[in-house]
Amino acid sequence: MVSNTSSYNSPYIPRLIMPKLKTRKAAIKRYHKISANCYMRHHAFTGHLLMNRSKKQKRNLSVKASVSKADISSLKLMLPY
Repeated sequence: MVSNTSSYNSPYIPRLIMPKLKTRKAAIKRYHKISANCYMRHHAFTGHLLMNRSKKQKRNLSVKASVSKADISSLKLMLPY
């Protein structure tokens, strides 16, 4: 007779644990979750050669932007938790 306290590696007891979902590490570094359907991102073109850009453009690029609604479904798969 098999007891309920035996290990999960036993061939006699089926595994009842759901598989884990992996998080994309690159997406963690780039996106920030605000609410259930809202993610924030940084603007591009802020790495170098900023002396050619105006103060207004640099100021507007420094503010975070929200991710478009078309990209949210793929982003939810990348960031499940």
